[in-house]
Amino acid sequence: MEFTEQFFQDALKTDESIEANSSILSREINNGKITISKFVEQIGFALTSQSVDQRVKGTQILSATLTKLPKDFLNNEEVSFVFTFFCDRLKDHHNVIPAVIDGITALISMDNVPKECPMQFLSSFFQNTTVQSQTRDDRAKLLSILEALTKRWSEELKTLGGDFVYNVINSIDGERDTRNVDFIFTFMPGFCKTFPLLHLAEEMFESFACYFPIDFNPSRNDGRVITREDLAEKLADCLVASEEFFEWDVALIVEKLESDLTVAKVDSLNLLSRCSEAFSSSTITPYFEQLWLQLKNQLLSGTDNSEVMSSALKALLKLLENATNSTDQSLSKSYQTQVLGTILPILGDANHRLFNAASSVALVCVSADPAFASEKILSSFYLILEGDSCKTEEKTKILAISSQIFRICSVKKSLKSINTPETEKLHARFLELLKDKETSLSVLLCLQECLPIVNEDFRKAMYSHMIQVLTNDDEEVDISTILWNFAKFYPQELHSECIEKVLRNLPIFQLSVKAKIYQNLSSLVNIEHFEKPLLETLLFNIFENPSINEQILALNALEEVLSKSNSVSKLDENFCIVESILKNATKASNVEVLENFMKIICLVVKNCSLEEQIELTGKYLPNLNLNSTSDLYLTKGLLGNLHKDVSMDEHFEKLITDLMNTSLKSDDEGARKVAHLLICSLVNKVESKSANKSYIRKIVAFIKEEIKKGDKKAVELLSWIAKGLLVKGDEDAADIVEDLAKLLDHPTLSEAAVLAFDVISFEYPGLHLPVVKFLFKQKLFHIVLKKIWDKLEAFSEHHLKAFGYVVLATPHSVLKMNIEKIGPVLFRCLDLQDSTDTLRNSLRICHNFIKEQDEYFKLHLTHLVKQSLKLTTYPKSMHVRINALELIEDITKYPEFVVLPLKTDVILGLTGSLDDKKRYVRNAAVKTRNTWFLIGSLT
Repeated sequence: MEFTEQFFQDALKTDESIEANSSILSREINNGKITISKFVEQIGFALTSQSVDQRVKGTQILSATLTKLPKDFLNNEEVSFVFTFFCDRLKDHHNVIPAVIDGITALISMDNVPKECPMQFLSSFFQNTTVQSQTRDDRAKLLSILEALTKRWSEELKTLGGDFVYNVINSIDGERDTRNVDFIFTFMPGFCKTFPLLHLAEEMFESFACYFPIDFNPSRNDGRVITREDLAEKLADCLVASEEFFEWDVALIVEKLESDLTVAKVDSLNLLSRCSEAFSSSTITPYFEQLWLQLKNQLLSGTDNSEVMSSALKALLKLLENATNSTDQSLSKSYQTQVLGTILPILGDANHRLFNAASSVALVCVSADPAFASEKILSSFYLILEGDSCKTEEKTKILAISSQIFRICSVKKSLKSINTPETEKLHARFLELLKDKETSLSVLLCLQECLPIVNEDFRKAMYSHMIQVLTNDDEEVDISTILWNFAKFYPQELHSECIEKVLRNLPIFQLSVKAKIYQNLSSLVNIEHFEKPLLETLLFNIFENPSINEQILALNALEEVLSKSNSVSKLDENFCIVESILKNATKASNVEVLENFMKIICLVVKNCSLEEQIELTGKYLPNLNLNSTSDLYLTKGLLGNLHKDVSMDEHFEKLITDLMNTSLKSDDEGARKVAHLLICSLVNKVESKSANKSYIRKIVAFIKEEIKKGDKKAVELLSWIAKGLLVKGDEDAADIVEDLAKLLDHPTLSEAAVLAFDVISFEYPGLHLPVVKFLFKQKLFHIVLKKIWDKLEAFSEHHLKAFGYVVLATPHSVLKMNIEKIGPVLFRCLDLQDSTDTLRNSLRICHNFIKEQDEYFKLHLTHLVKQSLKLTTYPKSMHVRINALELIEDITKYPEFVVLPLKTDVILGLTGSLDDKKRYVRNAAVKTRNTWFLIGSLT
C-alpha cells in the first residue's frame, strides 16, 4: 500500500476514518512496510499545520496507531523519539492535549521505555498544564498515567524530591468526579508509603481530609457502582497511609465527633479504628488520653444510637489492642487503668442509667487484656455481691456480665490467668446465690463459662443443684447447654455425680419431670460416656414399660436423641434399635406408638449408607406382613427414606398388591394414608423396566374397573399412583390424569375426582419421592389445562375446583405466561361460594399477581374488588375473609390514579368487616380500611 500525502489527508477527514486507518497503519508498521519515524514524517503536514483542528487529527491518528502496536515493537530510540514529540505537543493548544494523553498512555505501557522519558514527560506536563484543567475523562487518563509511572519508575521519580510530590498534590487536589476520586483513593495510599512526603505531609493529608466525611449518593445512571461505603473505606486508607498523618487524624476525628451527623461520627470512629491498626503504639500514646475523652463522650453519654455505640466500642477495642500488642508491657495497664477508672464506679450501681453502656466498655477491656481487666472488674463485682443492699435484679445483671467475661477469657485462652484466690472467693459467693431460686440459673450459666477453673467442691454443689432443677416439677428450666459444657470437661464426674443419680430414680418421677429430663439429656448422646446409659434407659422405657404415655414420651425422646446424633447408623448397630422395634411392634396397638416407631426407623434408614440400606431392607422387609397394621407402619419406616438406587424390583409386585388391598378394603383411615404414601413412593422409585411398567398398567386397569363400580376409594388410590408417576416424568401419568379429569363429570364420583387433583398437586409431609423430573409441576399444569379446558371455559363447577388445586401448585412464572387464558377462570373461582378451599386457593394466586402490580389484573381491578368485598363477609371461613381483606389492602400498591376511583366503594364495602365476630378479621379490616382511606389524602 502507498502511503501518499493524499492517503493521509483522506485518513484525517473523520473520526471514523482516523480509527480505521490507524489499524491499517499499525499493521503495516508491524510488518515492516513503514517505520514509525517515516510515519511521523509523512503526517508532518498535519502535525505542523496552522490549523488547530488539523493538528488535533494528526496527533489523534499517531496516538491511535501507537495504541494498536505490540508492546515490545518499538525500540528505545523510537520510543524516546515519540516521547519527545508528545512532550513538545504539551505546549500546543488545549484541544490537542487529549490526543497527546492517549499517546503517552500507549507509550508508558511499552516494554522499551528509556528511564529518562517519564521524567521528561512529567517535567513538561507540570510546566505546561495541569490535571484539573482537563475534562473528566482526560483527568481519569492522566491519573492512570501518574499511577503507572509511580509504580514502574518509583526509584527514578524519587530523585525529583519534593517538587514531584507537590505536583502530584496539585494534580489530585479539588477532584470532584466520583469515579476519579475513587481512583485517587485507590492508588494514593501506595504512593504515600512509597514516596517521602518531606515537608509536604500536611498538604498531602489536607488533600484527603477535605473529603471527610464522604457525602455522596451513587448516581443511578452510572454504569459502575460506587457506594458511599466504598469511598469512605478507601478514604480511610489514604488518611492512615503515613505515620506522619496521625497528629492531623486526631484533630480531624475530634472535630467531626462534635458533629450532630451520625455519618460524621461513625466515619470518625471508623477512622480511629483504622489508625489503631495502622500506627505504632509510640505514635498513639501521646494522644490516648484525648482520644479516650472523646470516646467516653460517645459511649457514656446515654445515646441510643446503636451505630455510633458499635463504632465507638470497636475503636476503643482497637486502641486497647494496639497497647496490648506493644513491646512495652506497661502500656496496656496504663490504657486500661484510665478506662476502668471511669467505668468501675458506674458498674458499682446496677441501677445506674449508664450501667449497660459501662458493661459494654468493660467487656471491650476484657477482650483487649483479659488478665488485667478481668481481675479489676470481677474484684469490683465481688465487693458489690458481698454487700447486703444488692438486690436480685442487680445480682442477675452482675452474673450476666460475669458470664460474658468468663466466656471472653475462655475464647482468649486466658482462664488460667484469672484463676486466683480472689476469683475463688467470687465463685464461693456465686454458690451462695445458687441457693436462691431467682438467681440460680444465672449462676449456672455464669459458672459453665469458667468450668476449667471451678474447683471440685464447687462443682459438686453445682451437680446437686442441677439434679434439683432436673427433678423439680415446678421449674421449667432448660439446662441442656450447661450439661453439655460440663460433659466436655468432666464427663465421668458429671455422670457419677448427676446423670447416673437422675436415671437411677427415673421410674419414681412424674411424666412431666421425665419429659424435662429427656429433653435436657438428649444432646449428651454425642459424648461417648453418656451414649450407653441414655439409650439403654430409653429403650427400656419403650419396650418394657407398660404405660403407653411413658412409651410415647420415651419414643419422642429417642427421636430427639437420634436427630442430634452424629452417627445414627452406628447407634443402631450398637443398640439394635430397628431390630428391637421390629420385634416388639406387634405388641403395640396404639397408633401414636406405631407412628413413632415409623418415624424412628425412617430416621435411622435416612442416615444409613446405600449399602446399609440395602442390608436393612433385605434383612427385614421379606418378614413383614402389610395386612397387619403394625407391619404396615414398620414398612413405611423402612421404605420411607430409601435412596433411589436401592432396588425394589424383587418386592415390588407383592408390596403393591398388599398395599392396594389395604387402600381399597380397610376402614382405618390412618392405615390407608400410610398405604397411599408407600404406593406413591414405590411407583415413583421403581425402575422403569418393561415388567414394572406392565404391572403398573395392570393395576391401573384393575383400579379403573373398581371405579366403574362407583368405588370412591379407588379414585383416591388412582390419584396417588398418578402423583408418583407424574413426579418421575412417566408418560403414563398423562393418561391417568385424563381419566381422573373425565370423572369430574361423574354423578357420584365428581367430588372424589376433585380431591384427587388435590392429592396430585399438594406436597405432603412424610412423602418420599426419590425420582423428581425437572419441571413436573409445569407439565401437570399443561396436561390439566389441555384435558379440561373446554369445561373450564364453560365454568363447570367441579372442573374449576380441581383446576384451583393445580393452579395453586403451579410456579408463578408459568401462570404469568398464561394469565390471559386463566385469568377469567380465576375470577370465576372466586364466585364458588360452596368451596372454601377453592376460594382460598384463588385468593392466594390473585394476591401473588397483585403484589407485583400485574398489568392484566390492573385492567380488571373493578371486578376483582367487587368479588373480594363480597368475600370479606364470607360466613363459612374466617381465613377466606382475612385473605380477601389482605388482597384488597395490597391493591393499593397500584398507582394512585388507578385505585383512587375505587376508594369510596372499598371504604363503604368494608363496613361489615369492621364488626366481624372474629378479632383477627376486625384487625385486618381496620388495617385495610386505613390504607385505602389514606389514598389521595397527601395530594
